[in-house]
Amino acid sequence: MPGQRRPAVANWVADETYGPQLAVAGETCDPQLEISDETHGPRLEVADETYDSHLAIADEICFEECMVMRLVIIGCGTMGSLLASALAAEGHQVTVVDNDPKAFNRLPEGFQGKTVLGTGFDEEVLERAATGSADVVLAVTNNDNVNLFAGQLARKKFHVPRVLVRLFDPEKEKIFQDEGLELICLTTLGVKAFQEALSQAR
Repeated sequence: MPGQRRPAVANWVADETYGPQLAVAGETCDPQLEISDETHGPRLEVADETYDSHLAIADEICFEECMVMRLVIIGCGTMGSLLASALAAEGHQVTVVDNDPKAFNRLPEGFQGKTVLGTGFDEEVLERAATGSADVVLAVTNNDNVNLFAGQLARKKFHVPRVLVRLFDPEKEKIFQDEGLELICLTTLGVKAFQEALSQAR
């Protein structure tokens, strides 16, 4: 009848008349199915690899986009204010600590972070800055001793996972390199930068 669907193969099995035909059809079709599987197998494998690579890239992008850090910056001088501005613009949660209220004037208008007035190595001040929940503390005042003291307090008292400390004195960099702090000595970096510039000019 027009429009009527052909009976499913599973229904034909119950009919003895179609039994031999099904057996023959089965023998005839099985090799074709095997060939079809062999033909499409590599394509499916390639498709799977492509899909997996796309997922990996998507996961990496998502991780980068979703990785919002809680940062405490100690010192709102030229470097501290520029760091705070740049990191807040990237979407991170930034809190800036400084003992001079006028220092916060260096921050741009519309700054989305927070400011805390006080000394960076004062435990109560760091508590107000929510240092205990920070992912990273950056001590970037113009005083090596303040930066080291604040950095050690953030690391040992508040157990901050990462503490970056700005230094000027290379000797202090050697002394405190095993304190669990990430020391960034501007003098050492400056010397290397000048050496590289001179070597390229030859």
